[in-house]
Amino acid sequence: MLRLIGLILGLTISQAHGACQPVFKADAAKLVTADFASVIRRGVKTYDYKQIEVLYSPFSMVEDASCIDEKQLNIEVKSGNGEWVAVDTRYDALGGGRYRWTVDAVPCKDHMVRIWVHGPGGSASLEYPETILAASEENIIKSRFEPATPAELTAKNSGDNKLEVSWLPSECATSYEISYGKDIDSIQSKILPASQGSNIYLDGLTSCARYDIYVTAYIGDTVYSESASVTFTTQPEVSSALTLEPTIDRDTSAVTATWQAFEKLSCVDSYAVSVCKEKADSCVDTQTVKTDDALAYLQYSADSLDQCSDYTLQIKPLYPGMELDPRIVAFRTKSPAAEGAEQGLEPVIATATGQGQMIEVTWTPVHCAEFYEVFQQVNTGGDWEFVHKTSDPRASLAGVPCTEYRYGVSVTIDGVRSPIMEAGSSVMTKLSNSEAFQAPNLEIIPTESGAELSWDHGACIPSYVVRVCSTSSTPMCEESTVIRDSLAHNITHEIDNLHPCSEYSLEILPQIDGESFEPDRDIFRTAFPAPSPPEGVTAERKGNTVEFRWEQVECSSGYQIIQVQDGGNSEVVWETEDPTELRVVLNGLEPCKTYKYGVSAVVGGEASPSTDIDPISVPPKFGMMDRPTIEVLENVNDTVSFVFNKATTNAHCQVEYYQVRYSSLVSEENIEKTIYPEVEDQRITIELPGASGPGLNLEGRVKYLGHETETQWIRSQEPQIQSNGIGSESSILVPIIIGILVGIVVLVIIVFFLVKKKREQNKYDAEKASSDKDETQKLNGDMPES
Repeated sequence: MLRLIGLILGLTISQAHGACQPVFKADAAKLVTADFASVIRRGVKTYDYKQIEVLYSPFSMVEDASCIDEKQLNIEVKSGNGEWVAVDTRYDALGGGRYRWTVDAVPCKDHMVRIWVHGPGGSASLEYPETILAASEENIIKSRFEPATPAELTAKNSGDNKLEVSWLPSECATSYEISYGKDIDSIQSKILPASQGSNIYLDGLTSCARYDIYVTAYIGDTVYSESASVTFTTQPEVSSALTLEPTIDRDTSAVTATWQAFEKLSCVDSYAVSVCKEKADSCVDTQTVKTDDALAYLQYSADSLDQCSDYTLQIKPLYPGMELDPRIVAFRTKSPAAEGAEQGLEPVIATATGQGQMIEVTWTPVHCAEFYEVFQQVNTGGDWEFVHKTSDPRASLAGVPCTEYRYGVSVTIDGVRSPIMEAGSSVMTKLSNSEAFQAPNLEIIPTESGAELSWDHGACIPSYVVRVCSTSSTPMCEESTVIRDSLAHNITHEIDNLHPCSEYSLEILPQIDGESFEPDRDIFRTAFPAPSPPEGVTAERKGNTVEFRWEQVECSSGYQIIQVQDGGNSEVVWETEDPTELRVVLNGLEPCKTYKYGVSAVVGGEASPSTDIDPISVPPKFGMMDRPTIEVLENVNDTVSFVFNKATTNAHCQVEYYQVRYSSLVSEENIEKTIYPEVEDQRITIELPGASGPGLNLEGRVKYLGHETETQWIRSQEPQIQSNGIGSESSILVPIIIGILVGIVVLVIIVFFLVKKKREQNKYDAEKASSDKDETQKLNGDMPES
């Protein structure tokens, strides 16, 4: 029974409370203040833009204070365009029914506040009508608000040597600093305004390199967050292995290679390394070498290689999803020691081939030889003389007739040359008269007046006859006898008294008792002399032309004329490749210019210094078309302004002075005046009595600088220009005279039309009278007689 009574009582109380629904008063918002937190110190109010402070009196804001529960008071805050968020902190009871909420805020965003009250009968909310506006950047900085560290920083490849870096925006950040580099010494930075988003592209990066990337959020220039960081490795290029610089340590049958892996290709974790002989498909001992961050260098070794053989080391980076080219380095295994290698050359054999003076030397090939060198001794005396280098075990050499030779061969292995191994016997060449004799190793060095000759000779030839002939249509020949020095096996001989730059034939005949030989013929040309300028040069000006003449220069292939205008740069204005062209006329000389000329001869492709010809000054032109003109610019109140205009033909002429003379009806006397201009084309102003009236005669002439003659007198093209000035008598008379003339013309026209009209009226009256008379007579003729 008691339980039932309690249940009924509880239901009654619940119903009573349920009827008490919280309702805000119409002016409830007046009891609320919401703004950024503030404090007053020494009379100055300062704000803390990192917090919002809400003050209100909830029990005074509702119609019935008993309808709300103090323990269930709550507020919600909305930041920017976000959602309403209930505040999870507790309020401060200030007494007198006043409560304060302090809420963390984002100072760069607008905030709105909504107040909730709850009671047994339900809940009610009131949205504070005033928005808490975001703080300025300056106030945010003053409040020491620090932006959050950029979150979810990522980097990914975005093309060749290019990365895309992105992150989540930090609240209130105005910009981001993105720093990146392969090490501390290569850090670069970029600034990205927050208004442009939160991702950036980094280009120009090194392929296959590890980069440390840092992103920092900034407010202004002084407030910043902690830096977010990420490490990323760019992908390699197909040819990235070319950056590897392996060091190769080789032996006779083994090789060891080392290379810097991380510093060069930090994106590669392993390499396929092999040694290949001759062809890439014959590679041996392929190994996979993995990187080790603890090691600065990676190493690969291979053995069981052939001695003194050519190989290639191939280092191929392995990268997922890409086929990279290998780094290929050629090397050669070492050879055995070269000591005693000359013994392997035996036997060395030298034999005459029977074809002229050709000698063939053969020897036994030596394993691992790099090359062989052949040496000789002439007439089995003197030092060894190097004559040939080859990689084959044989050599064909040209000897000198009737000369004894001894030969030897050395071998070089791994850069070490062996001693010379001599042939078992010497060989003697023969001199044959069945073919034309050609001096062995003949060398011809032309000189300006001859040539210097040298050739090898044999011991059986006591002397030679040297014949030199010109190759012209009427050849001239000279012969000389050369007796050899018995101790030397080389002949030197000098030919002189020849003409320069001329073609000659050369024959050398051996002189042996009882033998005759046909000579071989060589052609040579003597050298050109040093270029010299022509002589007898003359230059004669005629009007705007100049004629040059000069004498022919020996061995010249052409001529040039060099010109300098008014002290400027020199230039070639005429040239010919005909050495017989010794005269030319140049046109286009301009008046009042000074020209300096020189004539140069071209000898052996080189131009000689030019002759020095006296400067040629061209005078002004004084023809009808060359006269200046006078242009009157203004004529006001007997003051005339005018300029002299030079003719275009005399455009380069400088004026020394002008002379003018003038007269008028007021002053018939010719007055002359000399004017020295300060500048070219100067405006000249003079006062002339009566100039503004009729009858002005203005003449002038010009004296050009550096020339004695003035131009002829010329008359102004516009001798009189009437002024429109108010004070001029002519300006008053002219319109009066014109008005009178116009009146006379109008009066004549009126009189003409009146006279014409009068005559037409008289004619009409006469014709009418005649017509009336005829009509009267006709009527009288028709009436019957009474």
